[in-house]
Order: sequence, then structure tokens, then C-alpha cells
Amino acid sequence: MDKKIRIHKYEMKFKDKGKIKISGRVLKILNVGEQGEKLFIWVVVKTDDTPCFVHYKIKGTGDAVHIDTDNFLINFFKTVQMENGLVWHISIDPKTTEE
Repeated sequence: MDKKIRIHKYEMKFKDKGKIKISGRVLKILNVGEQGEKLFIWVVVKTDDTPCFVHYKIKGTGDAVHIDTDNFLINFFKTVQMENGLVWHISIDPKTTEE
């Protein structure tokens, strides 16, 4: 077992788009879900590699989606229904960046 490969959890901010600094190379994005009224992403990370950023977009039900400009549908990952009744549609760019 490689001790440098870990599952990490990162909070996603509720805004139209954002990025999360990951503590190594992303091997796989496992899930996005609610925990304690916050939105989180769970990622398999190779921790001895260079940190990177995962870029995401969040849309609420009824929000506009610009098919030609933001690749929201192409990169769609999951829909999350929060306990408070709000529904978020999550798009995650499959390419990570160093900034």
C-alpha cells in the first residue's frame, strides 16, 4: 500500500465558480456532497507530488447555463440536494492547474 496516496476532503465555496488548492496530484475525484450544511469534494491525492488546483462551477436550479462558453455540461459531475432543500449542480474541470 502506498502511504502517499490518500483520500482528502476539501470545502467548496458557494459561488458561481471557484478553485480548490489540492495538496498533491489528483488521481480521482470521488464525490461531492453535503456535510454539516457545507459542500465538500472528496479527492484521491498523491501527496508527494506538486500541489495543484481543481476548478469548479456551481449552478443552482433555474440558473443560466452558457453552453458555448463555460463547458458546464461537458464537465458536469453531479447534482447535490442539500438538507435545506437547495439543489446545486456541480461542474468540475478535468484539467488541474498549478495556479
